[in-house]
Amino acid sequence: MLSRIAQRRHAEVSRAPVMGGGLIWACGLAVGLALARLVAEASRQPWRVAQLALIVGAGLVTGIVAALAIGELARRRTGELVLWPLGALFVYVLWPVPAFWWGAGLLIVVALAMTALNATRPAGRWLSLAALVAALALYATTCSRSALAADAGEFQIVTNVLGIAHPPGYALYTMLGRLAALLPLGSPAYRINLLSGVTSALALYVGAELVRRETDSMIAGLVFAAGLGLSATFWVQSTTANIRSLLVLLLVLCVDALFRWRRDPSTRRLAWVGLTFGLGAGHHSSVLLLAPAVLAFLLACEPGLLRSPRRWLSPLGAVAASLLVWLYLPIRSAVGSPFDPEPITSLRAFVEHVLALGFRGDMLHFRTLPALAERLDVFGQILRLEFGWPLVLGCAAGAILLARRDWRALLLLGGVWLLNAASALTYRAPQTVEYLLPSYASMLLVLAIGLGGWRAEGWLRDVRAVALSALLVVALGNGCSNWGSLQVLAQDSTDQQYAESLLNAAPQDALVLSNWHHATTMWYLQTVEGLRPDVDVAYVYPEGSTPNKEVWLRRIDAGLATRPVVVTNWFYGYESSGYRFLPLAEAWQVFDGEGCAIPQDAEAMDLTFDQGMRLVAAVVRDGNARPGGDVRVRIYWEALRTLEHDYAGFVQLVGPGGVLGQGDVSHRAGLIAPGVLQVDSHDLSLLWHAQPGSYQLIAGFYFLGETGAWQRCTSAGADHVVLGQVEVSAAHRSPASLHPKHIVFADGIMLMGYDYDRGVQGQTRVYLHVEREGPSGHEDRSDALQAMLLLDGVPVASGILPALVPGQAATVAMDLAGSPEALDLALETTDGARVPWGGAWHLRQRGELRLRLPDPSRRYVPMGGSVAYAGLTVADGRQGEPALSSEWLALRPLVRDYAVSVGVRSGASELKADGTPAMGAIPTLKWLQGWQVRDERSPEFGLTGPEAVVGYSVEMYDAFTLAPLQVLDERLVREGQGTRILEPATAP
Repeated sequence: MLSRIAQRRHAEVSRAPVMGGGLIWACGLAVGLALARLVAEASRQPWRVAQLALIVGAGLVTGIVAALAIGELARRRTGELVLWPLGALFVYVLWPVPAFWWGAGLLIVVALAMTALNATRPAGRWLSLAALVAALALYATTCSRSALAADAGEFQIVTNVLGIAHPPGYALYTMLGRLAALLPLGSPAYRINLLSGVTSALALYVGAELVRRETDSMIAGLVFAAGLGLSATFWVQSTTANIRSLLVLLLVLCVDALFRWRRDPSTRRLAWVGLTFGLGAGHHSSVLLLAPAVLAFLLACEPGLLRSPRRWLSPLGAVAASLLVWLYLPIRSAVGSPFDPEPITSLRAFVEHVLALGFRGDMLHFRTLPALAERLDVFGQILRLEFGWPLVLGCAAGAILLARRDWRALLLLGGVWLLNAASALTYRAPQTVEYLLPSYASMLLVLAIGLGGWRAEGWLRDVRAVALSALLVVALGNGCSNWGSLQVLAQDSTDQQYAESLLNAAPQDALVLSNWHHATTMWYLQTVEGLRPDVDVAYVYPEGSTPNKEVWLRRIDAGLATRPVVVTNWFYGYESSGYRFLPLAEAWQVFDGEGCAIPQDAEAMDLTFDQGMRLVAAVVRDGNARPGGDVRVRIYWEALRTLEHDYAGFVQLVGPGGVLGQGDVSHRAGLIAPGVLQVDSHDLSLLWHAQPGSYQLIAGFYFLGETGAWQRCTSAGADHVVLGQVEVSAAHRSPASLHPKHIVFADGIMLMGYDYDRGVQGQTRVYLHVEREGPSGHEDRSDALQAMLLLDGVPVASGILPALVPGQAATVAMDLAGSPEALDLALETTDGARVPWGGAWHLRQRGELRLRLPDPSRRYVPMGGSVAYAGLTVADGRQGEPALSSEWLALRPLVRDYAVSVGVRSGASELKADGTPAMGAIPTLKWLQGWQVRDERSPEFGLTGPEAVVGYSVEMYDAFTLAPLQVLDERLVREGQGTRILEPATAP
């Protein structure tokens, strides 16, 4: 069959019209000029005309060589070469603005399309093998090196000690993980993380081979491998301990087995189908939900199976044999395992465990029409974030083509997509982006098989080749966008640092009451690495309708009767519990009395304030003191007498430009006993536009005076005390931007993006995000520059861009009056000389660079250094209530679990709705840099109508500690918006 396809292609090429020599030379010219522009725009410096002329000359020589090579190749072939895609390169050659990445993508598209259109032999397996090797290298490079939190931490435990994981148990994964744990590679945690990369790479190989075999298209196989392998969630899962990667591998193996059986409907092939499906179901019982799609495909391909019950014996026997892996669970539980939280002691317990019946209450949670409509909107967000709309549209096109050519294949792949998407979208759990991985795989198979197998003739064949090439470049572009985030995540050890610091700080024989997120990391360190075995870490699980604060307080009561207790979660109900909660590491130790010790690394001090407070000691940790980073300060103090007011302790980082970061802790006077040591913990998030340099760290107290104004307490006549100096260094990377750019200025200065905010009435703030590119490790420092914004040629704002070495970044904030829709940007040296920048071809420009600010409702408010608030939209919701949609931008990959809170202010009251973003479907732990997530809430506020609304509030806070993210805009802080954004009322 493949030889017939090759003969047909050869005949099509042979029938092509003969080209003239002029066309060949035009193609060579396109190649040479496009390569010349790409080289020119790859430079970190703008070019003078003479320099650019040399590059263009070299490009023309390259074009001549290319034309000669094309002509020689055309003469050696029996048919004419298809060269028309090279004409598209002139689009890049003539494009009026810098477009390096678009040009690189266009060159790849053209090269791929030319290869596909002129290929005379069918694609070989070597491309699938190349994809396998590339995936293994990529996932190994970005693999996490540390112990992880939540389920990933649990999997790192059970695979290393042959334990039993939470339902459904994951017996197959545990046994495979144990084999991986024996490899002499890095830490035990790293080996299990690496296992996910291996299973993911194998899934991509099997899928790419399936596509190649079904379509005879090398590009289609690569589209599947790159589209799935470089998508955000699949890539992240491939670098961490998880069961999803193995699930995708088993699913793709099952689909591959079904397609092989269709070609060769033998008993052996059918048994292989049963084995792969059974292994998938034995690994994760959710695969059973996909059985209707598998059965429908089998019967659609061979309806006679219903009349041949004997033929079902081999696949059913294979399924039964594969499910024997479940026996690992009761056997291992019976002999005793170092990690077995819920021992399996009966047949009923076994069935409930392997079928995860304890989670059945979460199934079909979102089943009403309004809820389903909202979940479908969230699904659209997920697809946009994972793949981008071009790939999604490609999947739709593939489905249409499959429906016309091979409806049975669509029945299988579309059925898997529909069943998995329906179960995931109606399921109540904040991991929807992970649960949809089988849908992602089936979507990419539909795209690759649908488009790749399209037997188009004439000009439609060219369209197919170009479309597949373009989609492959889109997939590669997704990978480039995700690469920076995966590099950061590979080096991140936040979870392990949290667990180690808490275990090391915990008192002897302490009880640590923990959420699931942190408990598994501490269990791993104890069980696998032997850290602090004397500490008892207990997971505090929800108890139905009982409020969580009551559950935690009851566990605290029971624990304090026998030993020290530490808690990882904060609830407002603690304040009236009668216990004292003092910071310990990043958690709290609970006291039923006065006991509290000052740590050895604290700096002792003896400073008394006029209102009766005495500072005893302080601990300052400033290892992350850079823009967007934080400084952690812990203050130990006591009251010398009964306090007269409610007070707030504050810590500020101040410099010549004002306050760089601030933290406040409130205290009620009635709860502060004289002589009892108090501990205030402050996390100061630093402004993104902070300048590198030395800053003073100060502390003090303030209260609300009789005049209604805030009044600071004094010490030795000053309204604060100095704790020391903090050196703030430059940032390593720019934050994500809503308006990304890539404009080259002289000396390697790159404008990476700009943003604007009109949150202060009558004023516009413009942020410039700048990096200095160059060889890493070089210490040649650029000169400080002045950034100027001009309106109609008149300067309206300016700011200082600090001196940077290669690899450093800075954000400059400039404020101006009014709300202009466009501004001009210029950089100047200290002596007033304009810094040139590169336009098209990176030709030197000395004029201004135009910045457009069109959307008056768009916001950009950095919060906590991790996210930026991007605006609030108010619309009509259900039953006349306002539907509030808040927009968020991930400034960098997030490693904390944050909740969104929106409120409606009506008179003196405020009603709020809180929760995990996007109906729980896109938790912040999954956000990569640049992700734009919309969180829509339509709560029943019970308002009488739009006239009752006086405004709205938006904030984001830590889901475990309830600590709100600080607003990193000093203008808004001065207006009282230190932790939440206030928006004026607008009619829905």
